[in-house]
Amino acid sequence: MNNHHIIRCSTVALAAVCSAIALSVANAQSPNGAEQPPKPVKSDRKAPATSPLVLPPITVSAGSDTKAPFQTSGGVSVIDGKIVQEKFGGDANAIVRSMPGTFTRMSSSQPGVSVNIRGFEADGRVNTMIDGVPQTFRNTAGHASTGGELLYIDTNLLAGIGAERGAVNGAYGMGSLAGAVNFRTIEFDDVVLEGQDRGVKTTVKAGSNGYGASGMAAAGVRTELAGGGQASILGAFSYGEHGNYQRGDGTYNRPDASNKPGSGLVKLHIQPDDVHDLRLGARWYKNDFLISGYNWGVDNATYTANYKYQPGGDGIDLRINGYYNRTDMSYDPTTGGSYRKRNTRDFGFGFDIANTSRFDITDELSARWDYGAAYSSNDYKVNLFRGANPPGHMQKARAFSDLTLSQGIFELNAGLNYDYWDLSGRQSPCKPNIGFCPPTGGNVDVSRHESALNPKITLSAKPLDWLQPYVTYSHTFRPPSAREALWALVPIGSGVGGGQYSNFHLNPETSKGWEIGANIVRNDLLYGGDELRLKVNYFNNAIDNYIVNNLINIPGDPYERAIWVNVPGTTHSRGFEVEGGYDAGIAYVNLSYTQASNNQPVGWGAGIGNGDSTFLPESKVSVDVGIRAFEEALTIGATMNHVGGSRYAVGFGDTATKEAYTLFNAYASYKVNKNATAFLNIENLTNVAYSPAVSGEMGDKTGRGRTITVGLTTQF
Repeated sequence: MNNHHIIRCSTVALAAVCSAIALSVANAQSPNGAEQPPKPVKSDRKAPATSPLVLPPITVSAGSDTKAPFQTSGGVSVIDGKIVQEKFGGDANAIVRSMPGTFTRMSSSQPGVSVNIRGFEADGRVNTMIDGVPQTFRNTAGHASTGGELLYIDTNLLAGIGAERGAVNGAYGMGSLAGAVNFRTIEFDDVVLEGQDRGVKTTVKAGSNGYGASGMAAAGVRTELAGGGQASILGAFSYGEHGNYQRGDGTYNRPDASNKPGSGLVKLHIQPDDVHDLRLGARWYKNDFLISGYNWGVDNATYTANYKYQPGGDGIDLRINGYYNRTDMSYDPTTGGSYRKRNTRDFGFGFDIANTSRFDITDELSARWDYGAAYSSNDYKVNLFRGANPPGHMQKARAFSDLTLSQGIFELNAGLNYDYWDLSGRQSPCKPNIGFCPPTGGNVDVSRHESALNPKITLSAKPLDWLQPYVTYSHTFRPPSAREALWALVPIGSGVGGGQYSNFHLNPETSKGWEIGANIVRNDLLYGGDELRLKVNYFNNAIDNYIVNNLINIPGDPYERAIWVNVPGTTHSRGFEVEGGYDAGIAYVNLSYTQASNNQPVGWGAGIGNGDSTFLPESKVSVDVGIRAFEEALTIGATMNHVGGSRYAVGFGDTATKEAYTLFNAYASYKVNKNATAFLNIENLTNVAYSPAVSGEMGDKTGRGRTITVGLTTQF
């Protein structure tokens, strides 16, 4: 899909929505058109929201309880609402990095996002989603590449991010080792003012240091249906042009970080009555950029369907979700090296069905039972210029049961997940009995499947209204990926490599671990109306069968070869996570802190294109302080982000340590009236030259220098 097609589709969608709005305005006689007094919103607080697909038990969508993450027993974080744009400028990397225990791989010219949780990323270790849809595109390219999953989302359409660290019950933990992250795009309630049934929202941003400019236009309309129901439609389009930037030392980044993202979405919500609820969505994204010596063209499209059936009573609360996702990537055939004709397609589909039943066992003991099943299929195809990207097909399935028992101050959550996976593909040609080549020779279709039971048990208590301690024990696992199991070295040009290097019998990585923590929620602590939120969490996980790319001897080959193998022994990941804030209305402070250690093995090929190390920094601290004035119309704040020293792979099994760095950012927003808000962001206020942790770019100081961005959001 080219840019013209994106613009054409988006224009049609917006035209249809705007036409409906115009007709509604022309015929409007209802009190909904009258001006409604705005409800005060403290827009600098971290808040969840309500929506299509979510991270159980945290929902990520517009307008939920701001206390939800701090009432959940586990490592959960949500950043949502207006602060996504007004404080972070829509920067997904900055948002994820501000959360405890999470990080992103931030390559200087790669607009795709790769999420790291507690030092683990790539090959399915983290389930990374947009609106609940797994994003599984990968492309190993160059020595700075992990080959891990890349998520592409437009900054102007991003409305919130929710992360659940550790074991995740239900559909969204299927096959993931370290957790799940969901990126929420804008919905009707993000666009249309409260109390109105139609509206238009625009956002324009421009900045210095190569930021360039971008803009978004969205429109939505809601109408009443016969029988008391309602239906709404939302359409949005965003486009930006961003140039190269200067680093903190004044030099321009190499490679050139220029890119021109175009994106759009359409969402339809039909609620004919209180029993049935149907949501349909379509989202598309296109971008072109330079990385690893090649000009990439990325085209992503996602389609979703979400249905709820709630007939009343405690026995049935049914949800059915389905999706289709496709990502195409092609290299410009006129530039680059021996892989310049590469074309890949990653497409997947899946569904999940779940029900919730509530019942009383005794007068004092109540129960909530969540149960269901999920399935996903991911097919990765690449033409003959594959390099280190073997094609393959992964299927995952899960049956899950999650029973919560509540009595007095205690709550016990007992989850059990039955996980199944099936990996299939084609083993490249090879000579019999050499390495992993079968006796019949290669160039054959191969498949493999396994299953496992993964429990998660949490006990929590509320000895005081404001205190909730908890403890969790859990198992997780992730199957070997097609990239690892069907590896055939790195053939040059149109080659397909050798099947003798495909270790198709890799064992899944498994994790067993504990979490101990506490939530604190206090209101009216020092002043009437103030709020204190705090989550403290300790985790300790033991991972077996960790997979790396190592140099080993294989039968029949006189040379050592770089093969994906399970490393003997146990990898330990442990640390502390702290998140919280105090809000007195006129002023606030938020804190995020991580202290983590991880002794993951470093493979021979890590750092030179065959995967990479993914260590979290030794520590990271984010402090956000701000004030509000003029009845909270004006917000002025600043953040300090300190990132401790971090290990990174330099190839051949060796590592080096990056320097710690501290960045200061500033932001401000002013609500001119209910229809317009202006905002300002200053990134890297002191213009520090630094090498971002977990960037995959050795010790190069590729961090962006001081960048000033201004923006204006309007809603009518």
